[in-house]
Amino acid sequence: MKVKGMFVHEQQLEQVMAEVGCLLFQAIVTDENGHDQLTIYIEKELGQLPPLS
Repeated sequence: MKVKGMFVHEQQLEQVMAEVGCLLFQAIVTDENGHDQLTIYIEKELGQLPPLS
């Protein structure tokens, strides 16, 4: 997919999300008034949330 003139590959998203412990996610790209917007929704089990720092 292309966001703000840059290509974002599925493998890149999977790698980054795995590094932060989010294996279940959905990425959605929308055009908001001529501006690309990437929104990532994550799903985690309640007991798997990392501690807040």
